[in-house]
Amino acid sequence: MSKVILNIGHGGKTKDPGACAFGLEEHAWNKEFVETILQPKLKEKGIEYITVIQDTFPLLFSKINRVASSKDIILSFHLNAADASAHGSEFLYYQRSEKSKKLASLLDKNVVEAVGLRDRGIKPKTLADRGGSLLVRTISPCVILEPAFISNKEDIETLTEKREAYADAIIKSIEEYFEG
Repeated sequence: MSKVILNIGHGGKTKDPGACAFGLEEHAWNKEFVETILQPKLKEKGIEYITVIQDTFPLLFSKINRVASSKDIILSFHLNAADASAHGSEFLYYQRSEKSKKLASLLDKNVVEAVGLRDRGIKPKTLADRGGSLLVRTISPCVILEPAFISNKEDIETLTEKREAYADAIIKSIEEYFEG
């Protein structure tokens, strides 16, 4: 099996916390999730991974490309934010990448089933879109995971309660992607 590049969104040298609500910070939530829940499960399953935290966003894709190959996949961990009524899970991919679309579809199916939040679907993105440079300029299939809205108290509480199931759904998606 190829390796999985885990990108924890935001953070880096600028200490960008990402979206913030209810005393939570997007970067901190994802960093804790990836390091304490997802990485041990990946290790247990024998799935090779490399974690990349951005220094500055404009240089992130080149930092990832230094450790990735075209056979790998990239998962970029984020949390959505909008007004308090917005809710659900969505997964962003580069519109011209069939491999990224396949990975986004698997994540959407498995994460929505495991976590139980509204299915906002997979969203094709271009270079001009927010997050587009990461999706377009990386050499591996890449998906930005937006499993919940940090700005919706019920969403983030549900995701936090179901972190183990969220990690299991990600692993299931990785395995299904590499099997097919």
